[in-house]
Amino acid sequence: MAALLWRAVLLCELICSAAVATGLATRWSAPSALRALGALTTGALVFVLLQGLPVVISYARRRWATPTRLGIPGAGTLMRESAALLRATLVMSQVRATPTPRAAAADARARPVILVHGLFCNGRIWGTLERRLAAAGFAPVRTVTLEPLLADLDVHARTLARALEALYAETGERVTLVAHSMGGLIARAALRTVRPGRLRQIVTLGTPHHGTLLARDLPLTPVCQMRPGSRWLESLNFTQADGLGVPLFCLYSTDDNLIVPAASGTFAQAAAIRLRGLGHLSLLFCDDALDAVIAALHQSD
Repeated sequence: MAALLWRAVLLCELICSAAVATGLATRWSAPSALRALGALTTGALVFVLLQGLPVVISYARRRWATPTRLGIPGAGTLMRESAALLRATLVMSQVRATPTPRAAAADARARPVILVHGLFCNGRIWGTLERRLAAAGFAPVRTVTLEPLLADLDVHARTLARALEALYAETGERVTLVAHSMGGLIARAALRTVRPGRLRQIVTLGTPHHGTLLARDLPLTPVCQMRPGSRWLESLNFTQADGLGVPLFCLYSTDDNLIVPAASGTFAQAAAIRLRGLGHLSLLFCDDALDAVIAALHQSD
């Protein structure tokens, strides 16, 4: 479902860009070669603007949603997040996922990892980290695709719990969960049904552990559950107030455009790793964030 969604988004952006480019080419009185060049340039510019617009809007909403009126992020942050959005759109739209590389044969010990995506995403968004984990000797590395897209978070938590139990049965080793955004809440919720001794640790990236103010914008079931003070979120945090029973590492960015306030990306019983200059999707592709993930995983060795 997520792949179909992002293919539709990409198609709409291409159609809009082509329409503007064609309109310019038919109305501009110039030599044909110059018209073609101008149309291509204009089409590319429109496509870039369409990619950047959601990022700009999200940062504007982030600023006005907080009493302190956060400052506007730098151009580098905006460009990085726009590029990350385009990259995510392309990889999640793929018809087939790229095969996951295997870990080096010299490391025979199983070091299983499950990667848990966020809202409106699929497992294909993890390609960059999958390659990094394989190079670092972690294997097997699995991704889960959480569907239907707008299901209750407890439904996804049960799906993840089954995947975790299956991977533990396959390897005999405790499993590490690495989760982005909503996926971090699902990982924590899965602990309610996973049997003790199956899980090694949880690492979250940009997860709204205490909700996000921007969740008030959409009346969708999983989004409502991520609102600050929601019954679902309050129940989860209350039951885990004294700890999860396994190590929890929270990577968060002070410039996250979707997690408001940014401190919601941390949890009282977790080791917090703060990053700067990264938007919500940039956390999945930036070397600093991925290096921090690998370092956190090595701490459980």
